[in-house]
Amino acid sequence: KTAYEISRSDWSSDVCSSDLFPSHDIQLIRLLRGFNSPAPGCYTLRAFHRLPTDTVRRNDTASRSVRAIPALDLMVVNILEPASSICHPAGPTRVRVVVRNIGHTASGSFNLGYRLASGATQTQSLTRTIQPKAFDTITLATPINVLLGPDTLRIFVRNVSDPVPNNDTLVRYLVGSPP
Repeated sequence: KTAYEISRSDWSSDVCSSDLFPSHDIQLIRLLRGFNSPAPGCYTLRAFHRLPTDTVRRNDTASRSVRAIPALDLMVVNILEPASSICHPAGPTRVRVVVRNIGHTASGSFNLGYRLASGATQTQSLTRTIQPKAFDTITLATPINVLLGPDTLRIFVRNVSDPVPNNDTLVRYLVGSPP
């Protein structure tokens, strides 16, 4: 048997074990049912193997840094339109972005929106499925109105089940020029 522990600060929490496979067969560790999934973040995973006849213990443990992935984590990964941040023509411009689900469950409904520093926040409620590790290109219904001069465009995705808000917003700096 091989046992695994995962914790941020000590080795006394959540332990599980599985049948030992040859090391070349281990690609992914699937933790047993009942294992309390850790909150999203960085952890140390420690795997240790004990054989009754093995008297050398210093080589029985391996540690790796791992990242716990939340069930749902949506993020704006690219702003396709407005395409350029420098000398963008002033006036109405559509907003088209790429959203990615880096979680391990499919998305359902979420909000996607934007805010120009010179204007109000616009939010659109969407019901669409983005599978785990998948991307979706979305065009917002309300275009932005690029003004003459510098401005800051913040595009965000929001979902109440997304526990990682610090990757939900992408910023583009615009300079509106005469058409």
